[in-house]
Amino acid sequence: MQKALSILIPCYNTYCVELVRQLAEQCENIEGLHYEIIVADDGSCDEHIRMRNKEILELDYVVYLMRKENVGRARIRNFLAQQAQYPTLLFIDANMVVPRADYILNYMQLSDSTRVAYGGYLLAQGDESNLRYCYERAASAKNQLKERIKQPYRKLRTSNLFILREVVQQCPFDENLHQYGYEDMLLGVQLQKANIPIVHIENPVLFYRYESNAQFVRKTEESLRNLFLLRQRIGDFSQLLNTAKTMRAWHVDWIYLNYWRRKQQAWKAQLCSKAPNLNVFKSYKLGYLISLFAATDSNQPTNGCHAV
Repeated sequence: MQKALSILIPCYNTYCVELVRQLAEQCENIEGLHYEIIVADDGSCDEHIRMRNKEILELDYVVYLMRKENVGRARIRNFLAQQAQYPTLLFIDANMVVPRADYILNYMQLSDSTRVAYGGYLLAQGDESNLRYCYERAASAKNQLKERIKQPYRKLRTSNLFILREVVQQCPFDENLHQYGYEDMLLGVQLQKANIPIVHIENPVLFYRYESNAQFVRKTEESLRNLFLLRQRIGDFSQLLNTAKTMRAWHVDWIYLNYWRRKQQAWKAQLCSKAPNLNVFKSYKLGYLISLFAATDSNQPTNGCHAV
């Protein structure tokens, strides 16, 4: 059984006091556990939330680090790992909820030989008009434990990640990624290449904050730009990337690209409406990714061929 834990929470424009209190209470109830909770605000622009989060400083063994500059999802995680005093780390996103009273205990009861573990996630009830909720709900079956253990490296998320500090040092988060998306997949690729096993367990966090449709479309575009940048390193981990590469190999990508360009604005409007369609979402993503390849082919900037 593990006896020490550094809980690391990257935070950006998110109120996380209740989450920290809940985690601290669980840690206090585990006899003999040495722990710390470090929250790093990554240069939030919402000063009100930054100040409200200072309430966590009333708790024992809690550190709140307020950074002036937003350095991105990868660098803030590497920074947190460097700040941790214990060799065992638990990354949790600030916008999650812990639905189980034994959440921390389940991780502490892992074998001492466990180097990386992922507990999964659950979805809170959302609205059918919300694209993010519809997307996550459609993907939820593939993220059940029985499915995750079939593809342990491809089904990893950093929002609920138990990992040894030495592993983060060996396979750090790629700080070239400044925007949202695919840092989880890249970590899975790195861990597989390093032959570091991942243990999948049923110990979920609850995802319950669903951004607006327009915000999610913008985040998706960000993530696809990351995917394009990582296209050589990701290998065959991404089905979407595999599809785009196959279409290019058969020289039919330009046909789809021309169709996408005609439909782009109409599809985006549909996705931002109150009745978003997941098939349209898939089509939009494929066209957007192909457009990034096309921009490189024509020596255009990869961020100049989209409308946000």
